[in-house]
Amino acid sequence: MVKTTLTILFISLSLLSYGQIQHLFKITQNDKVGYINEKGKVVINPIFLSGNDFSEGLAAVRLNGMYGFINESGTFVIKPDYDFATNFVHGLTVVYKDGEPLFIDKTGNIVLPKVYSGLYFIDTKKGIITTHSKKQGLIDVYTKQLLIDTVFSSISDFKNGVSIVYEYIKPTQKQKKKRVGVIDSTGKFIVPFGLKETRKEVSL
Repeated sequence: MVKTTLTILFISLSLLSYGQIQHLFKITQNDKVGYINEKGKVVINPIFLSGNDFSEGLAAVRLNGMYGFINESGTFVIKPDYDFATNFVHGLTVVYKDGEPLFIDKTGNIVLPKVYSGLYFIDTKKGIITTHSKKQGLIDVYTKQLLIDTVFSSISDFKNGVSIVYEYIKPTQKQKKKRVGVIDSTGKFIVPFGLKETRKEVSL
């Protein structure tokens, strides 16, 4: 008997991130991933070792041990050349090759310097960026301009134009407690470093 598992059960209510309506839905058949449409018809045959849900018109799938991205016709638009891949958000995604994170666009071009290891969007063009040394700052993703330098150990979500930030402590100074401050969207301190590290002491 062929075993088929629907990843998403309630198709009419399924939404992707940022309000995207999903047109194709992942199925697993004989341990291979494929995709069906709203009527349950198989649109992309189950041939992939693994695969993500579609996001912004593309899905990361694994074929012959490597990840690439297909469109809703099942055609590779970014060839399977990566060890791992994540979903697209605002036109960008993080892929991994030889253990190194790379930020690429929908054409497969690398769009951010390799010095960065993580990105968290706070709106459609700006994101909290993380370096390999675990420092965070704020970047305009499309101009690649740092809006706030990568000098903090952590930057919280911006609320009402301000963010809680934590002082960066070198690995050799782990015994030192991080101080807490508050900055605006330009990186200017509204509340300077001084509070000891505890979320109970600061709220926005």
